[in-house]
Amino acid sequence: MPSLFRRVWACSGCLLFFLPKMSFAQDEVKKDISQSQTSPAAAEIQLYHSKANFYKFEDVESQEQVNNNVWVINSDKRENHKDNFNKQFYKSNTIVSNNKGSISVKRDKNVHMDNPIVDINYQITESIENSRRSENDLNALKVECNQENMTTFQPIHCENVLYIQRGYGGYGLGAAANIFSIRPPDALSDGHGPRNMLHALDLGVIDQTGGNGGPLYPLELDMYADGDDDNQRILEMILFQNYTQSKRAKASVGLLVGVNNDDSRFGSIVQFDGHFDHAGIDLVGAKPNCLDDHNKMTCPAAIYLRSDAKISFSTENDTFQYFDSFSKKFSTFVSGKSLLDESVVSGAHYHTNMSVDGSISVKNNIESQTITARQIILLKPISRKDIKNVKYPEDGMIANDADDHIPVIFENGKWRKIVLGGPM
Repeated sequence: MPSLFRRVWACSGCLLFFLPKMSFAQDEVKKDISQSQTSPAAAEIQLYHSKANFYKFEDVESQEQVNNNVWVINSDKRENHKDNFNKQFYKSNTIVSNNKGSISVKRDKNVHMDNPIVDINYQITESIENSRRSENDLNALKVECNQENMTTFQPIHCENVLYIQRGYGGYGLGAAANIFSIRPPDALSDGHGPRNMLHALDLGVIDQTGGNGGPLYPLELDMYADGDDDNQRILEMILFQNYTQSKRAKASVGLLVGVNNDDSRFGSIVQFDGHFDHAGIDLVGAKPNCLDDHNKMTCPAAIYLRSDAKISFSTENDTFQYFDSFSKKFSTFVSGKSLLDESVVSGAHYHTNMSVDGSISVKNNIESQTITARQIILLKPISRKDIKNVKYPEDGMIANDADDHIPVIFENGKWRKIVLGGPM
């Protein structure tokens, strides 16, 4: 009897592998349901802690069937008994069929927290001791698509998940794939210290051509919709929260884009292509953790640059600002020309004309003791009426009287003409 059970178990284990080639109209099963439950081809196996039997569909004669069975049928037999098949078996059983050469697994059952249609439980117990083996040798599920023998090379989807949802209720989660990697609370109980890095999803593409083999996209997120929305369409959302409500949690980096060695580099680390009507980068909701909100020296930077890096304001990269860490000088360039240098040592140095228009007053903003003008200082002409209508004039203000063509200065409560000498 034990040897018979081993043979039955081996046959049932190979059943799905040879399913497209097997004919379930052979002589192994000739009996009805009550008899076939004890036959070798209908051997009992354990699925989800319940008995599930493999049956031949063409041997089913009774309309009263036992639930929670696994039915294996061929597509031609399914067509011959289509009415009974749809009415009877989809209601409570799992159907494994040979659908024109592909294995099809279906079940029409909707119970809260029900077992999945396919459950892969891979218990990994042995360590990998052979150093020549790849770190990716252990796979609970492996899908391989080889396109080398195609006569033409159109884009393909090796794994295609389609989730159709018409649910309602607001922001309820509907996901085509819901993937979690969990480190259980007793993971450190063995005393071996911190564990390996935990990835919920690890995606990668490899180009082994050594040249321009074609573009590479490790991850692509697409969204299709029409019309405007009220801030409900977010292409990618990264959320972080504490697992235990009574404890605080901190992530050292929100989003990291980097390289594994210094020989690799980016053309642009992050690039946005498209119109925006709010902001290219929005940090309004970001809350810097300052020790003192009134002391900006204690606040972390909203934008953090390495030393001697610059911020460009043009596609030609010729209008920019940067800080020289060697000279301790902050510089501004416009169209490739130096406009302004600011330094705690030498003060501010303008390389082009500086003009003050209107009634703007420069007061207590220049801390250097002297102002040196290496080029011409221009005082634009102002009418006598506008000069006299200046609000709150102070001693030392100078203006160019457009009516008399002479400079005037405000001293002792009145505007006074400055006597000019003869022409040059």
